Amino acid sequence: MNMNLKALFFLIFGFSCFAKALSNEEIVFKYIPDSVLQAKDTDFEPPRSITKEMIKKKFIEYNFGSKDGTRYLLATYSNQNIPVDKPKSVFLIIKILKNGVTSVIPAIEDFSVDENTELTLVDLDNDNISELVTTNLYDKGFSDSEIFKWTGTNLKNITDEISGKKSSLLSDLQLNSLPALVFTESIPPTEGKPAYFPQKIRQLTAKGVVDLGTFDFIKVFEKSSRKVFEQGVDLRNLSEGNYQLEVKNLSKHARSVRAEIWVNDVFVLKPTDFCHGKPKLFKKQKDKKGNEIPEDDDDDDNEDQCKRCDPRKEIYANVNLKAEDNSIRVKLFGNKNSKLQITLKKK
Repeated sequence: MNMNLKALFFLIFGFSCFAKALSNEEIVFKYIPDSVLQAKDTDFEPPRSITKEMIKKKFIEYNFGSKDGTRYLLATYSNQNIPVDKPKSVFLIIKILKNGVTSVIPAIEDFSVDENTELTLVDLDNDNISELVTTNLYDKGFSDSEIFKWTGTNLKNITDEISGKKSSLLSDLQLNSLPALVFTESIPPTEGKPAYFPQKIRQLTAKGVVDLGTFDFIKVFEKSSRKVFEQGVDLRNLSEGNYQLEVKNLSKHARSVRAEIWVNDVFVLKPTDFCHGKPKLFKKQKDKKGNEIPEDDDDDDNEDQCKRCDPRKEIYANVNLKAEDNSIRVKLFGNKNSKLQITLKKK
């Protein structure tokens, strides 16, 4: 190889070695909007310019089902954590081609964010393409959330389509537990009747929105480990009176879900309520190596008597709620990924 070819070889090889694709963080930093950056820091007199490092940035990555290697960064930028006049937050969709070329898709309509906006990707209609859920948390556990669906070129706000323009999403959406959405609807007071806040559960499917029912309270409780799971929840905006408590076993495993449930510290359901018939006798078993499998399977040290019964899929109880300060407490035993959906409906 002559010297000129060697020089050219090393020039090309050296360039390729030092050429570095931008990281997601660097791309997000590159596209900080001027409208967020041009504000002035009012903590100083005269107000001084803010820097790119002061802008609050959050992003998530998604490919929206692309088969050509295209990626997208969904990014929010905010100067609201800086003392500025007219604070501003901006949402951008940054498109990244397989060859590393980046560009920004024009802003979508009807999209509002602030520095506290959380972005969540979840496949609500089981089409293998996630929807975007934006959530802004407020006091008392409520939130203002919106749902956006990818159209192939941009995101479309489908919140009104799902909620019927009457409801707002709750902050404790069971996005990971159910492909469903829980809404709260505000019905104003009338003569002799207080304000009413029923909760609706709906599902987004390929055929449209399916209404799964209206409840006064609905929540999914799920074990994520072998340890005993226990959680208490305040019951807000529920009127005094008699309610039907319904428990649905949503677990995918065949074992019974053993639980204890209290309402206002009153024991309303015990582990044996989740069983059909009597527990079956334990039969000693051995693994492939001939080692005896222990009788106790998980977490409860045999403290309940419902380890090997046939599971019940639906359990009911009658409960009374006070005019205020109500609560429900759930304790789950047994297999990991045991899952219960609990609802309350006034009689």
